[in-house]
Amino acid sequence: MYKEVPLDPAVPYSADLHVLYQNSHLFRNFVDEDWDYVVIGDDDSLRRLIMEIQLYCDRGEPAAKAAEDTDRTVSMMLQLLTTQFLLKCSSAYYDSLQNTSSNYIDEVKKYISRNLDQEIRITDISAEVSINPSYLETLFKRQTGTTIVEYINQQRIGKAVSYLSSTDQSVTDIGYMIGYNNRQHFSRIFRKIMGVSPGQYRKNLKLARVQNYEDNKEPIVQGYYDDRE
Repeated sequence: MYKEVPLDPAVPYSADLHVLYQNSHLFRNFVDEDWDYVVIGDDDSLRRLIMEIQLYCDRGEPAAKAAEDTDRTVSMMLQLLTTQFLLKCSSAYYDSLQNTSSNYIDEVKKYISRNLDQEIRITDISAEVSINPSYLETLFKRQTGTTIVEYINQQRIGKAVSYLSSTDQSVTDIGYMIGYNNRQHFSRIFRKIMGVSPGQYRKNLKLARVQNYEDNKEPIVQGYYDDRE
């Protein structure tokens, strides 16, 4: 089911696509999307509009001079029907997007979670969920407020924090464990998100644990004095 999208009250009967673009945010967003094609689910109202447009197109040009008024009426009807069709297309698309996008995002997140220790490419994710790569990036950004690459880094650094906190693995090994094959790159991303390097984060954590022990006499987890990088 798709909701009706009337023209903006300022231009209720306008068939000018430029005016429509300026006054309908749904139509404007629909036109501005960067895609090769759009798939819109079957809908009776859209089908009826297409049939009406075809009907007016089939009437052809009136032969008699006296038919000029009819000619203008046909032209206006074609414009109005086309405008209505475009509005319904934009509405149908965004309604279907709202219903399906969360499923796509969930699938993307699951794929990333399963493959954090591997190289993850946008093309691999798009193939997994059967969506065009550029459209997938747009959809993910719109729904989550972050890019796919940023999300991957956030998840990896979250894992890194867990390993730094609960194991004595070296920083280099932890980087490999979460999909970073270059230590410098891992440290740069970690610092960008956490504000300190992985090594400094672990040292700060150790100091906090020692202070907590001195203040509360709570045991210190074994392995936190290993300073391996």
